Amino acid sequence: MKAKKIVLILVLAIAVAGYSFAGGQGEAADDGTLKPITLSIGYASAEGMSGDLIIKEEAAKIAEETEGKFKFDIYPAAQLGGDREMAESVQLGDQGILFGAPSPLISFIPEVAILDMPMAFAGYTWDEIDSVMSGEVGDFREKLDAAYEKAGFKLLSLFSSRMYRVMSTNKKIEKIEDFQGIRIRTMENKYHMNFWNSLGASATPINFAELYLALQQGLVDAQENPILVCVLNGFHEQQDYVIKTDHVLFFAELVTGLDTYNSLSTAQREVLDTFIDRASPRIAESGEVDDVMFTKQAIEKGMEIIQPSDKLISDMKKVAEGTSDMIAEAVGADLVDSLFDSLAKAKK
Repeated sequence: MKAKKIVLILVLAIAVAGYSFAGGQGEAADDGTLKPITLSIGYASAEGMSGDLIIKEEAAKIAEETEGKFKFDIYPAAQLGGDREMAESVQLGDQGILFGAPSPLISFIPEVAILDMPMAFAGYTWDEIDSVMSGEVGDFREKLDAAYEKAGFKLLSLFSSRMYRVMSTNKKIEKIEDFQGIRIRTMENKYHMNFWNSLGASATPINFAELYLALQQGLVDAQENPILVCVLNGFHEQQDYVIKTDHVLFFAELVTGLDTYNSLSTAQREVLDTFIDRASPRIAESGEVDDVMFTKQAIEKGMEIIQPSDKLISDMKKVAEGTSDMIAEAVGADLVDSLFDSLAKAKK
């Protein structure tokens, strides 16, 4: 009897103190005050890159404004592992936030493949695309949020990086037939490979670390990456032309674990939202600046930039429909329809 009274007193004391056993650990009741918290942020981007600098600047502002109550531990240059490993850590709650491209999450969230849809965003402005990705226009973001949450993630921010994959090659591409027979290095991504094969090229997956040598030795004739990647990795030494195919748009995201997000108090979520709202547009804008700067550098290093004709872009869009059908089969036609319906609304 005495033991039962002790247990009852303990339970009442915990209840009065405002703690919950939800999630397997005590959590303070939400009284509206900002309680101290530190979240880790990991990403693959190297130190000194635009995204790295912006994340650090905005994190410092938050720490200052909250008098040190809300802090971030920042780990750039894949210090916490590769993108996939970090995604798993975020899902499990071992890492607070992951900043990077959505594509490494495809194994967790198959619906993310829709962002790899070739030629899907051609003809739209950055503002139109970002209004869809933020949920301001249409219901695409709402559906994508549901897919993330089903897999145990919380999508904090999704936006265009203002950079497309473009093609570099030693052959001028002026019409659809010019793709015929070109051996182009791609990632080992079935959607990317299907798109290039459908154009008449020969998609050849090669480890990125081996790409320069493959171009030098003629194992491949071309490659596809943002122009920034071409310049930073010296591909201009082996390639004469950049064809502005703009076939796959790069997106960036900030994502946390659903359990991590649900454990935050209202005040903590408000601070996190402030950080996200400040950092995301700055990172996007820096991508646009970088793209312009590296395009200029590519020209200075001897590359010729070729803007495809409207006819070629139109033909590429038609060819891309087959790959879009593949993706629709994997992610569901409803999500694909939602994307294009939302983009159409943003265009009006």
